[in-house]
Amino acid sequence: MLIQTRLLLFLLFTVLLAKESIAQGSKVKRDTTLRLLTYRLPNFEMQNAENVVAARYGFHYYGVGDCDVNQELEDSVEKVNAPVYAYLEKRHGKGWCDNFTKDVEKEFLVQKEVLSLLEKEPVIIKRQKLLEKDSNGLEYILEEITTSKYDVLAYGWGKLTPNTKEELVVYYHLVVDLKKKSVKLVSDTIRKL
Repeated sequence: MLIQTRLLLFLLFTVLLAKESIAQGSKVKRDTTLRLLTYRLPNFEMQNAENVVAARYGFHYYGVGDCDVNQELEDSVEKVNAPVYAYLEKRHGKGWCDNFTKDVEKEFLVQKEVLSLLEKEPVIIKRQKLLEKDSNGLEYILEEITTSKYDVLAYGWGKLTPNTKEELVVYYHLVVDLKKKSVKLVSDTIRKL
């Protein structure tokens, strides 16, 4: 019961936040305070592309549940998301969801080019080999700087220092420029994700 009460309070707060964001929408150019709540596991392969395109459309995803979802959570998420969907339709027009999906598919193809460049980098190759010894690997968080430039965090399981426990850490911060077909290492300082 306590968990359900906390979830209900969280969802109520999120609805109020979304309504406030919608009310101020005309004053805000890139309204990233808009949240679409999600549950269940995401499509990990498409997640970066979805997040980049969502930012272009003025919202972001916020996970509130994993695999174990009940009808009450589904109904609550639907209620919270309804005004956000209505606002996004007003902002982007009818059929915005179809356009969003097409944009995600295009972005996914662009990001495959980014990953292709990253996977040729000597530091990435070296780190991948080290992590694969422990059945791990690098994952990437991509953020669009421009339509042809991406800020990238390469992360995986590791230790900040030899005496600490394993956790998700950022191994590299990079910038990928698709026009120049270049990768610039910004930082190789290991830090928490």
